[in-house]
Amino acid sequence: MENLSFAMGKKSRNQREAEEVQAIGGGGRIIRIWTDGACSGNPGPGGWAAILQTWVDGGLTEQQELSGAAERTTNNRMELTAAIEALRRAGSAQSIEIHSDSQYLIKGIQEWVPRWQANGWRTSRGTAVENQDLWQELLALARQHRIRWQWVRGHDQDPLNKRCDQLAVAASRGLEERPSQASVTGDGEPGSARPVAGNL
Repeated sequence: MENLSFAMGKKSRNQREAEEVQAIGGGGRIIRIWTDGACSGNPGPGGWAAILQTWVDGGLTEQQELSGAAERTTNNRMELTAAIEALRRAGSAQSIEIHSDSQYLIKGIQEWVPRWQANGWRTSRGTAVENQDLWQELLALARQHRIRWQWVRGHDQDPLNKRCDQLAVAASRGLEERPSQASVTGDGEPGSARPVAGNL
């Protein structure tokens, strides 16, 4: 009986995720997002990636992978861009959970941005906040949703965090090897997102 009880009490990853989704969104529809950014040189060629999962009534119904690149950028800008592009793809108002291993993104949105705004987008040292354009774009998108921001330890036990890292690095390296084919605009900012996987 002990073995049977243990087996019954042990939950699969999908079961745990379904319970987490219901706890966050109270059932209905929720989007879970993983994001990552990469950069070679910092500044240098960079890539970003996002994975979006759509859950309906506790069940996973769709998964998308997005990635893109910029010719001359920084790792922090790619981290922000990944979140921006993911929220753009999320569409109309949703319950959303965003997972990132970037302290810059998670602490920034949760702790630093309110202080920067109150200080006229100046740091505590009085200098202009870096990447203000992306922070403001991210805030405008975030206001359209109900979001839980979740930091995850990078390259640890989260397979979707690892997958995002692979996609972002691949986008960055692809730009280094084939700059003429990179998805960027004339000013070096990310171009349109490229979905690389469709429905499950």
